[in-house]
Amino acid sequence: MGQRLGRTAVFPVMGSACLVAVTLFAPAAQAASEPRPPGHGGTSRLWSFQSESAPPSARQQARRDLLRGPLTGGLRPGGRQSNEPYVPQQGCYAGELPGVAAFRELLLATYPRPEESLHVYNITRGCNVDGISEHEEGRALDFEAHTNRPREDAQARHLLRWLTKNGGYHAKRFGLMYIIYDRHVWGVYNQSWRRMSNRGSVTDNHRDHVHFSFTWNGALRRTAYWTGRTPPTDFGPCPKWRGHFAPVAPERLQGNPRHHPCGSPRPIPDRWRFGPSVMYWQSGKPVRWVQQFLTEEGQYTGLVNGEFGSLTFQAVQRYQWAVGLPGTGVWDPATQNKSKRAVGVRTPSDIVVDPLPTTVAPDQELAIAASVGGRWPERPRSVRLERLAQSGQVDQPGQSGEWEIVSTAISEPGGAVLLTTAVPVGEWSYRVVAEQTSYAKRVVSEPQQVSVVPDSVTPIVDPSSTP
Repeated sequence: MGQRLGRTAVFPVMGSACLVAVTLFAPAAQAASEPRPPGHGGTSRLWSFQSESAPPSARQQARRDLLRGPLTGGLRPGGRQSNEPYVPQQGCYAGELPGVAAFRELLLATYPRPEESLHVYNITRGCNVDGISEHEEGRALDFEAHTNRPREDAQARHLLRWLTKNGGYHAKRFGLMYIIYDRHVWGVYNQSWRRMSNRGSVTDNHRDHVHFSFTWNGALRRTAYWTGRTPPTDFGPCPKWRGHFAPVAPERLQGNPRHHPCGSPRPIPDRWRFGPSVMYWQSGKPVRWVQQFLTEEGQYTGLVNGEFGSLTFQAVQRYQWAVGLPGTGVWDPATQNKSKRAVGVRTPSDIVVDPLPTTVAPDQELAIAASVGGRWPERPRSVRLERLAQSGQVDQPGQSGEWEIVSTAISEPGGAVLLTTAVPVGEWSYRVVAEQTSYAKRVVSEPQQVSVVPDSVTPIVDPSSTP
């Protein structure tokens, strides 16, 4: 996660398609800049919730759906509810926070949607997308509602009118921070609907779904609808180092609200050695490196498949907690420096091979010992002994001029391997090869010619020649 200052950041709301742009600012005198909330600087106006396309019957049905559904239930606050400030995304989380997931279930119980839409209109998003989005830390939800479908449009407009009326009374009960629909955004922090600029597509303009972003109290299910109490503002977790994500772990955040804004994160020390960060939803070779390392550390038991999913995220968090780092779930510079496993930065593996002999007896096996150090991927996954027949050898394997594998040993961290093979009569060249992958290998010992030297031979005497 790089610096996100002095440029336009985008909110990926529905995968990579739905984007909400907000301007970030970086005053020179300010230690840490804050992104402006969605709708900042937009046209302030009273937005008509009356659906132009929905007939009266659809609007009446939308009212009945809301009244009969569970959204209008829940607890009521005992006192006045405050307007919580805009707190932008700073963390990465490969899961759904409990308050957001519970609100989605209330919506589905009130307004059923086809099952296939739930695979698109959900909560989590990849953390490798540029910009800021509460989806990346499990604190936002998209819900299907098309403006060109009268029934869905009437449902959305009636719901939003109910949530935002009376100073956002019901929106505060659920802990909603802002809402976007049909090119309009409403924030609990400014209590008004603002028109957004045209983003181009139907999805970018939020004309096929409603976007809900939650406060930390709402995301963690601590608001009045669930508890009957109005908690003080929770500003959520803070990043410890510059360019890092904040640690998001619901079980650790539940009892530890933070009632003051984040300070300036620490600068990354110059002595740290690290490569690109690896995070949720990424795939490829760097993810495999991380998965293999975590497997060796006993933190990951899933497939080493190069897909950074929730299991890999949880394994990274466990490793970070074990070594005393914030559990960001991202293979970030701090984690790479601590583990000495910098993604994309390779160091030679320490492989020491005993000298190969030049001769062996006919009944003696060739035995080669090697010690293997380093960590994967520098450490090879196996070490093997290969041989090549010398000129003049006939009817023997390897005489085609290709090296033949005669012994293989799986390498273990910090362990020794022993390679053994019987040596046929004749002269052969042997070498030790380290195998990194099925297609990548490197020779770690120079080819050595080995000959079989027979013991003293007793000549065979023909009995008929004996006088």
